[in-house]
Amino acid sequence: MNLHLRLSIVCCVAVLSRTAFAADQVFVTNEGSSSVSVIDSKTNSLMSTIDTGGKPRGLALCKNDAHLYVSNQKDSQLQAIDTRTGKVSKSLTLGDSPEAVYCSPDGKWLAIANEGSNSVSFVSTTDWKIAFDIAVLGKNP
Repeated sequence: MNLHLRLSIVCCVAVLSRTAFAADQVFVTNEGSSSVSVIDSKTNSLMSTIDTGGKPRGLALCKNDAHLYVSNQKDSQLQAIDTRTGKVSKSLTLGDSPEAVYCSPDGKWLAIANEGSNSVSFVSTTDWKIAFDIAVLGKNP
């Protein structure tokens, strides 16, 4: 595989890990401006910007859920943004430096990689509580 193709794949993966897609919207985290951009996928235009008050990193949309889940690295939090209002509706303190956010196929669980504490937190979307944390070997899950 040539170098350009490998770099293109790496760049695509890096962009998609900080991007979530809904029916007609694309959500993108903006670390430098402490916000999430909402982009109209039909016109490729900016619809709105949601202030997260921190350093947003990973994000996920779950099946049959009106929330966008965003990790806030600066405040070590998971935030739930109501996609209908564009406001942060709830926050939950996690391990140090949360990064990637993943949703289970049924939409009932979130898994969040905590880079600074070398752990993964599992959060119930129903109860909005950390069910458990798993310590991982190595650094920066």
